[in-house]
Amino acid sequence: MLPVPAIAASIITMKDQIKSFKDTGKLLSHPHVYCGCGNKTTMFGTNLISRIAQYGSLEKLLMGFRCKACRGVGKAPRVVRVRKARTKKLVIEKNEDQRYDIPVFKNEPPLSIDLVTNAEACRELTRNQCWRPDIYLNNARTCDKCSLHKNCSSKLKRLARSYI
Repeated sequence: MLPVPAIAASIITMKDQIKSFKDTGKLLSHPHVYCGCGNKTTMFGTNLISRIAQYGSLEKLLMGFRCKACRGVGKAPRVVRVRKARTKKLVIEKNEDQRYDIPVFKNEPPLSIDLVTNAEACRELTRNQCWRPDIYLNNARTCDKCSLHKNCSSKLKRLARSYI
């Protein structure tokens, strides 16, 4: 019988490994499988079963298994890319002599407009939008309960049929 490759401490034959696997579901070298180079790889449970299926049989796995280091020996060396040195971005110099005119802030008290009594202001402010969208949306998209509906010039303005 041929011994399992690279087991230095004791010679375990292939026949003993197969018998142990059939009896217990484990290898004698559990949880390791040895490679031809002497490295051991952990293989047990579903990993071992899938590897046996991959190699075809347990004998082929034990004789032909190659670890990751052995599989990488025949590969071409990895190409290392040389990085280009970074170039500094051009900094555009600002002309600090150039002065900008800042608009004068007018600190005036806020202007209060009563839209119910001031019809012209109401038409001007509601030309592009509804001034009370909360009432419009909560009232089935009609302006029945809005106090501004007489002077409102919004495009959304709509009254219920009962008012028409």
